[in-house]
Formats: sequence, C-alpha cells, structure tokens
Amino acid sequence: MGGLGALMSGVALPRIYVQGMTRGYSTPCARELGYEMRLRRQRIGLNAVDLSRIVGWSESKISRAELGMYRVSAVEVGALPRGLRCAA
Repeated sequence: MGGLGALMSGVALPRIYVQGMTRGYSTPCARELGYEMRLRRQRIGLNAVDLSRIVGWSESKISRAELGMYRVSAVEVGALPRGLRCAA
C-alpha cells in the first residue's frame, strides 16, 4: 500500500528531524502526502490561500503540511478531497 494509504496504515516509519519543526520530526508519509497535496493544488489552479479557505485550515498549516512538517490527522485528511476536488 503506498501514498495516502501508507499514511493511514499505522505502520511505524523512520522519522527525520527537521530544524524548526513544531512537532520536531517529519515522516516519509507526511512528506509524501504534502507533495501530493501541493501537486494536486497546483494542477487545479489553487493557491495556498484559496485552499486554506476551502478546507478551513490556516495558510501556515497548509504550507507546513505541503512541506511534510505537519503530520495531518485522519480527521484532517477528510477535509482534503473537497478542497482538492478529488474523490474521497
């Protein structure tokens, strides 16, 4: 299982320390989800401000999530399909 499925699988993955991160670590899953979020957002022509308004997150949270510096919870992932115009 790859991509978003790996994020939701609960499998412990190695963590990488990122200087200045609020939570201290970035996981491969967080980085992969962030990459996919940014790619999808750009493909549909949204900027981070637009996406933040649609999903109800702060601009900072969008940025940190896209950089893999914020581990998005399962509940928060539920808001993304609406904002990124994709199937849940």
